[in-house]
Amino acid sequence: MSLFIFAISLLGMIIVSIITLVGLVKRNGKGKRNGFILLAFAIVFIFSVSVLDAGETASTPTEPPKEVEAEKENAAEEAKAKEEEKKLEEEAKEEQQAADAKKKEEEAVAAKAAEEKAKKEAEEKAKKEAEEAKKEAENEPTLAQRNAISQAENYLNFTAFSKKGLIEQLEFEGYSNADAAFAVDSIKVDWNAQAVQKAKDYLDFSAFSRSGLIDQLIFEGFTEEQATHAVNEIGL
Repeated sequence: MSLFIFAISLLGMIIVSIITLVGLVKRNGKGKRNGFILLAFAIVFIFSVSVLDAGETASTPTEPPKEVEAEKENAAEEAKAKEEEKKLEEEAKEEQQAADAKKKEEEAVAAKAAEEKAKKEAEEKAKKEAEEAKKEAENEPTLAQRNAISQAENYLNFTAFSKKGLIEQLEFEGYSNADAAFAVDSIKVDWNAQAVQKAKDYLDFSAFSRSGLIDQLIFEGFTEEQATHAVNEIGL
């Protein structure tokens, strides 16, 4: 539209200028009127030119200053850097969470293993104690065995005996061979000392040769080593 007005006003100015010049040459008295018309076309022309200039100015983008472009670039780089930093922080946070979760899982596994180990140790300890208690109960002497032990100690307080002779004496008293042997094995006896005492008892009662006394001690149930030790001790 502005271009059309521009063209019309320009064409009008040319035509009016020609008519005005012709009027001036002919002196027909229309010069003043034509001057006003020319002025009107000039004003329209100037207006259309200004409108066209304004339109061109508006339509022609102005290049932004370099500083503005630099600020925009810096802002974009900062935004990108912040985004990358945020992304790295999120990744680090996720890694830390994963590490914490893994650590908790390992601690839970270790705690469970320790609990199972403690439970197993407690069960083994209880089992061992039960076995020991059972063993002690099994080894607990019976009433007959306790009586045999007491009887054997009484005999040793009265006179000397060999191990074999003491067992036979308890059997003579009515104890079973097992109870008698258990009783003799349960008491602490120095059988060499018993052999020495028995040899002295024989010598107090009668005279013996060395070999005769050894044979007599062996007959009483002492071993040959015990009998020989006895006669050596008494100097026979």
